[in-house]
Amino acid sequence: MVAKESRFAGEYHSQMAYHKNFMRTQDIAASFGRRFNDALDEAEKYFNAASQAFIRGLPRILFIEPMVVELIENGVEKNILIERYLVGDYKKFNSNMGFVEDEVKKLVKQMNNLGVGVTIEPQQGIDLGIIEEGSEEEEETDDEDEDEGGEELFDSKEVEPGEGDYGDLQDAYFPQAFSHFSYERSRGNFMVVDLQGVFSVKDDGSKLYELTDPVIHQHDRLRRRSRRHDHNRGSKVGKKWNFGRTDRGINGMKAFFETHKCTDACRLLGLSEVDAEDV
Repeated sequence: MVAKESRFAGEYHSQMAYHKNFMRTQDIAASFGRRFNDALDEAEKYFNAASQAFIRGLPRILFIEPMVVELIENGVEKNILIERYLVGDYKKFNSNMGFVEDEVKKLVKQMNNLGVGVTIEPQQGIDLGIIEEGSEEEEETDDEDEDEGGEELFDSKEVEPGEGDYGDLQDAYFPQAFSHFSYERSRGNFMVVDLQGVFSVKDDGSKLYELTDPVIHQHDRLRRRSRRHDHNRGSKVGKKWNFGRTDRGINGMKAFFETHKCTDACRLLGLSEVDAEDV
C-alpha cells in the first residue's frame, strides 16, 4: 500500500477536504475509464471474428481505488489517503498542460514519415477490416448519464469506428486516446489528463493501464454557467465542480489538443479530430 498525506499537516479538516477532492476526482476519472473500456467492447461488432479477438486484447483503463484511514498520532487526530501500490515501471503518460510521453511522439512521427496511404501490418498479423452490419434493430439507450449528484457527464452515443485497415494500433496510443475520449464523451465539458501509473500484461494476456492521481480539466463555460445559475438549484450542469489547482480549464484542454495527434486508437473509438482553437 502507498500512503499519501496532504500538505496541510496537522489541520484535520483541511486534510479531509483534500482527500475528498482527490477521491472524487479519481472516482469521476474511473467512470470515464469504465466508459472507455465499454466503448472498446462495443467497437468489436464492426469487425470480423479474428479482429474481434484482437480488439479484446487491446489495453483497458483502470483507476485504482483510494481510501482514507483516520488515526491518532501523538494525541493529534489526522487522516491519511491510502491506495494500492502499483507494481511495475511507473510512468507519466501525459500531463495537464500538453506533455506527451516520448514513446508516443516517436511512434506518431514514424507513422507520419510513412506517408498517407501506406499500410502498416497490424500487430500479430490480424486484418482489422470492418464488416457491414446487418439490419438488426438497435437497442434503445438513454440520451445521457448522470452521477449521483444529477450531473450530466456522458454522451452515450454509439461507437462508430472510422473506416480503414487499422494497421497501427499501438498499445502506447491508448492513454492519449482516453484523454481525447473523456473530452468528447463529456460533450467537451471535461477532460481527464495527467495520466500516470503502470502498464502491464496479465497472465491471461490482457493488457491494462493502472492509473492514479489524475487531473480533470473543467471547461470554462461550466464555471460561467455556475456563476449565472447559483440561485437555480434545479440546474444540472450549473453545479460548481472543484478539481483543485491542477484544473487548467480551457487552457489545459487547448494544450492537450495542440500536442495530440489522433491515431488508429482514436479512430477505433470513432473520435473526431479537434483543433485546439475550436475548444
